[in-house]
Amino acid sequence: MRSMVALTMAFVAALAPPVAAPAAETAPAASSIFDPPLSVKRLALPRSRTAPTDKNELSCFSFSEVRVKQLDTGEVGAELAILPLKPGAKPPACQKAKSAGEIVTPGREWSGYFKGVKGHYVLFDADDGVNGGLGFAVFDGHDGRKLFDDVAVGDIAAAQVDAEGLTLRYRRAAAGECSVPKDGAACWAKIAAALPGIDPAAPPDCAAGYLKAKEAMARARCEAQDDKSEPCFGRQMKLLDEQRWDEAPSVIGYDAEARISAAAQTIWPTGGDLSCWPSD
Repeated sequence: MRSMVALTMAFVAALAPPVAAPAAETAPAASSIFDPPLSVKRLALPRSRTAPTDKNELSCFSFSEVRVKQLDTGEVGAELAILPLKPGAKPPACQKAKSAGEIVTPGREWSGYFKGVKGHYVLFDADDGVNGGLGFAVFDGHDGRKLFDDVAVGDIAAAQVDAEGLTLRYRRAAAGECSVPKDGAACWAKIAAALPGIDPAAPPDCAAGYLKAKEAMARARCEAQDDKSEPCFGRQMKLLDEQRWDEAPSVIGYDAEARISAAAQTIWPTGGDLSCWPSD
């Protein structure tokens, strides 16, 4: 149901501010929940066979324990690399060539953009939104291993490092495998069972969530046709019904806390209301 991607963008506006530029553009901001970089270097590189677009920028973000390198050629997803640093060590020159000890993140493992660093944990955003949110991943800056990934609606609200690892708080978008409006209580029971800490006796109002999403999609389609009339809205609502809108698997949104370390990763709800909408 890829036609629902446009819905995601319209519907999520009601849940959280839309995702804008990659985090690499805002990483030095003092108000960030992440560590401020010790230095940021950006180099405009000449266009090449592997970078045919007008954009070909190399960025290096240096922190006390790690340096992150991002090569953005204007394609979907940047080339990312992590360089572990010894305490007090000066990072090597910011250059396209691979530095000694640098760990390149394989595209098959993660594709996206630099988000931020907390302690020795490196976070990357995904290269595109999914199910009303944006994916992110956490890598260990000491060895380059991917420890965790999930989908957040809006910005990550808090990040903290202690002796036990990294703790993140955010609004989570968890995709189920069935449609609550279509399959009812049995579907909700299945989804709740897969989400530790979620109370199966307190389901979200998926009917209202799907209707809100459907209306947002219908309005967006009419706006794309430069027709904001009620007849257009009615036609689009009918088309969405014909496309079996209510059969799309349900996405459950809830406030969550993730605790991440090299040894274990856990996610637990932190209270607040559940929300529900159709997946992409």
